[in-house]
Formats: sequence, structure tokens, C-alpha cells
Amino acid sequence: MQIQNLEAEQAVLGSMIIDAGAIDQVTAVLRPDHFHREVHREIFSAITEVRDRGSAVDLITLTDEITKRGQLEEIGGIAYLTALAAAVPTTANVADYAKLVRDTCVARRLSAVYRSGPTKLAEADDIHSHLDTVQQELLKLSQDEALTEEPRRLVDVIGDRLQAYEERQTDALKTGFLDLDVVLSGLHPGDLVVLAARPSMGKTSLARAIIRHVATKKPALFFSLEMSLDQQVDMLLATEARIPTAMLRNRTLTEADWVEINKAIARLGDLKPLIIVDRGGMTTTDVRAWARRMKGRHPDLGLVAIDYLGLLADKPERGDNLDTLIGRMTRTLKQTARELNVPIMVLSQLNRRVDRDFKEHRPGLADLRSSGNIEQDADVVLFIYRDEYYDPKSDEKGIAEIIVAKHRNGPTGTIKLKWLPEYATFANLETHGRTPEPPSVRQTDFGLHPKPKKWYEERPTE
Repeated sequence: MQIQNLEAEQAVLGSMIIDAGAIDQVTAVLRPDHFHREVHREIFSAITEVRDRGSAVDLITLTDEITKRGQLEEIGGIAYLTALAAAVPTTANVADYAKLVRDTCVARRLSAVYRSGPTKLAEADDIHSHLDTVQQELLKLSQDEALTEEPRRLVDVIGDRLQAYEERQTDALKTGFLDLDVVLSGLHPGDLVVLAARPSMGKTSLARAIIRHVATKKPALFFSLEMSLDQQVDMLLATEARIPTAMLRNRTLTEADWVEINKAIARLGDLKPLIIVDRGGMTTTDVRAWARRMKGRHPDLGLVAIDYLGLLADKPERGDNLDTLIGRMTRTLKQTARELNVPIMVLSQLNRRVDRDFKEHRPGLADLRSSGNIEQDADVVLFIYRDEYYDPKSDEKGIAEIIVAKHRNGPTGTIKLKWLPEYATFANLETHGRTPEPPSVRQTDFGLHPKPKKWYEERPTE
């Protein structure tokens, strides 16, 4: 593969000089840095400058612009500009010339990555960081190539969206919690979802329930930075089999319990791949590398969840404070969600204000640690609040509030779930073990929402 094509560069520039229509075709796919020769970059830049200020592009206006820049002699004088224009028999093939220029630029950049690899590897302090850098360079090349695609007209996009509406197509994933799905319309690809609460409120339990439900439809990836793989499996089995977690820990299982465990194992075995990573000391770079790898193996990857943000081991750079570090981490996670086109759910701690405040323990966005950065990058922010945690005599025993504090593309508000501490999970609300007959339409803080036909299911996340 050629890494330069000077004839193609000259043909592109000559076409732009003699045909105003060629300028728009070329500038849609080329930038100055796509040209190999520096003088060609300067000529391209001068052409676009003349065009952008509303003047006609020809040999006279172009020569005047380059003279003003003091570059006429550098580019070979008016003789070179004249030769460029004279050498093009037709501008009909300008799109093909532009593609050749772009292809050779990609080849040069790819070659540079290969050539610099050994040097950068020798200088790297961390092999994983070096690998991520190479991956980013290759990804940038791929994304740059995607810019050559013809932009789509609004009317065409609208037509596709209408068809999706008619066929009820959606790329959002259900959480398994009915009221939460009404508010969020599911988890959307590319979104960064922050789930935050004080310790012991049930962050991990809620995340585990959601990711288990997602795995009924699509593969899922769970970074368990706080609990070991064995502990997570114990919790999954206890929840699925409806056996108190204490009985699993104490190994006090009855014959009936073993029957339920076997049934639970069979149900979990029917799930799509659910990958749990329990390595300590992981950074956002490690998370991104793992997520990319899993996306490669499972192109339909549905959800990535991280438990939790405070345990990621990113190191501050010179001059960083905690807010700056957290901001860089959340931006990396948001970029990864966009890059892989999957929702990423990251768990986070709240500051101690909610515990110290005598009157109001319910959390708000200001209670997020380094809240400004997290709030800015997150598409959705969820809080968990259980009143009985602070008031043992509460009338809301066994009830958890899920506070949708930020929702970039929809409503905010509060929904309620049932908290099942013995199984360390949440469920859709019941009334004394009996499912009440639902109305045909439910009035909520978010307006009127049609009630799904199958509005409650026996297991909490199915």
C-alpha cells in the first residue's frame, strides 16, 4: 500500500481551482493534514479560506490569498498553481482522487503506529497503559475513516425511526423493575448510569439484580472490585433460589434448599454469558481494555457494570486533585460507553452529609463525591434510600426508594421497590404477599403510563 500519492494530491487541488463544485466534494472528506506535501496543505488551506469568505476561487484570488500569507515563493509561485489547474483534464473524478489522498494518509498513520511501537514499548512504564494507547490510536484511525461515509438526510433518518416505532423496535434494555423501566425507558446504549448510595443501602444488590436480568437477553460484564467471585456467586444463588444468604454462609441447607439451588443453577445456566471480573487494583484503562475484549467476543454485549468507582486504582497526574481525577475517570467511562455502544453502570459512594443531617437523609446530586464531575458526565443518576435504615420505627419498612435524580433524556422522580434483606435483593412491590389488581392506567409523578399486561412477575427481576 502506498503511503503517498502526489499525483492524486495535485489532481485534487487542480480540480478545486478550476471547478467550484469540486471544492465541496473534497472538503467533505479531506483536511489539510491528509496531504503529504506541506505545500499542498498550504494550498488546500488557502482555497478553503477564499471559499469561506464568499469569494470565487480562481488563479487570481488564490494567488492573492497565498501572497498575503507570504507563502507564494514557498509553494512554487504562480507557475505551480497554473500547472496544477492545467494538469486536470476533467473534475468528474475528483471524489476518487480525494479517496486516494485519504487512503494514503491512513496508510502513513498506520505505518507510523507500527514504526513507533518498539520505541514506545521500551519507554512504557506500564504494559497495559501502552496497550490502551495503541488501541486508542487504531480506534481513532477507524473513527476517522468513518467520516468518509455519506451523511444521512434528516428525512431518511425520520423514515427509519418511524419504522422502528411501528415495529416497536428499541435498543434499550429493561432493568426488570417495572416502574424504573417506565421512568428510564430501559438502559440505553452509550449512556453512563451512576448508581449511588451510602454503605449498606443495597447498591451492589440492585446492580446485581439488573445485570442478571439483562443477561436473560444479552451478554453482560460485571466488574466486582469489592466482592470476590465466590461471594458474588453465593449472592446470585441465594437470590435466585430464595434461600437466605446466612444459610449459605453457615452451610445450614436443608434437602428442600438443595432442590431450590439446583433449580436456580439451571435457570442461571440458561442466561447469556455473564462475565464477572473480580481483580483488584483495576484502573479505568483496564476496564476499557476488558470491555473492548468482551465486545469483540460478544458483539451483542448488553451492559457493563462496575462496583464501584472509588475502588478503581487510577493514579493522579501531576497537579491533579481528587475532583480532577474523578472527572478524568468518569469521562473515560462515558467515552467507553459511546465507543462500544453499550450502557455502563458505575456504582458510587455518597458523602457523609446524608448521615449527619438530622432532618433530611435523602440524597441529592450535591451528595455525590466529586459531584460536579460525576453529574456532568452521567446521563442517569440513581440514588437508593431506605427510611428504615435511619428510623427503625419507620412506616416504610422493607421499602426502598429509587430516586432518579438526573435523567438527561427523560423525567426524574422517585419510584419504590421492595427490599428483601434476607436474599440481598430488590423486587417489584407487592401487598402482603398478594399482587394487587392493577388499574388499566397508572398515575405516577411522571404522568400517565399504560400498565403492561404482565405488570408483575413472581421473581424480582424477570
